[in-house]
Amino acid sequence: MQNVSHKTLIEYFEALGECSADVAASFRWNTIEYQNRLRSGVTPTVMLIDSPQVQEEGSTTNLMDVHNCALTFLGKPDVPTAKVDAYANQNEVLEHCQQIAFEFRNKLRLDASVPKDAEGNKNWLFGAIVVNSFNFLKVGPVFTENMYGYRLEFQLKIKPCVCIDTEKWCVE
Repeated sequence: MQNVSHKTLIEYFEALGECSADVAASFRWNTIEYQNRLRSGVTPTVMLIDSPQVQEEGSTTNLMDVHNCALTFLGKPDVPTAKVDAYANQNEVLEHCQQIAFEFRNKLRLDASVPKDAEGNKNWLFGAIVVNSFNFLKVGPVFTENMYGYRLEFQLKIKPCVCIDTEKWCVE
């Protein structure tokens, strides 16, 4: 079995974003973008996908790859020019984004509870969710559009393939 790749995780998260009725757009992004404008043509509520970071843990007999993942949900408050209701509008956006983050947590847990996919193949996500790893962080204002939302951080523990591809190495 191959290691779970960056591509596998990003495609899975993108598919979740596409299937969600609450997310208008989703894409993998880089944190440097926080200081700039949101990508053109993107309508809130947006889901930003971080590239997962991987850390090994365990022993030689029970090695695991821990994938640290994050999804950020952002909306834009409808702030009147007088800014009288700025906090109320921010709170509405924060409430909406937090509920989306909770819903994504529930969907991740559901997807990880199914042993096989629709074709009967082993589900790579089965049992991988670290249950107590979910963290919900308020973010904002971010981007020059002053967006607010919630960042969902979580971990996946997946047994890695520790075999090498002999065709890629000199064999003596």
